[in-house]
Amino acid sequence: MMPAWIRTLATALAILATVPALHAQKPPPQEAAAEGKSGMVALPCGLAKGFTTTAARPFRKIDSALRDGKTEIEEAALDRGEAEDRPPPPGRRYAIVRVALKAGRSLSRYDYALRIGDATYDALAVTPTRSAFDERLVKVARGLQEKQPKEADLIFLVPSDTRDALLVPALPMTLPPEPQKLPLPALKD
Repeated sequence: MMPAWIRTLATALAILATVPALHAQKPPPQEAAAEGKSGMVALPCGLAKGFTTTAARPFRKIDSALRDGKTEIEEAALDRGEAEDRPPPPGRRYAIVRVALKAGRSLSRYDYALRIGDATYDALAVTPTRSAFDERLVKVARGLQEKQPKEADLIFLVPSDTRDALLVPALPMTLPPEPQKLPLPALKD
């Protein structure tokens, strides 16, 4: 049987092989600066990195969608519809965990939480990177046959002094993995 550290290393190397193509889309300048500073964490679904910001983030206007009878949303429909910039409340900031998904894997808003001190923070939403957040979307998936790399963002609301956090599985597991320390550098807002 192969030792666990070799399996982990092989998985990390396989994921890293997809990383150069992830930057084909140029991120906004403040996010590009943070990407070089944040550490990466290997997850079963892909590689994750995180950052925090006090800048407003785009969220879909749910009330108008519900008035139109749209109670569920598919990932492909995220480009349609109205979005509004939603700033974090005073004393808080957004923590964004960006995951480069492996082929055949998905990321749900219910998969992970952030533990900061004694408090645990659940994700507010998940979305494909550079799309508006929609609280109705449950997961972002990358198909087995998809050649293009795909990134997904989880967004959390955390205290404004947050600099790092533990990324912990939010779902009960038979053999839960160890929490992963995730640096959360602040973007220059």
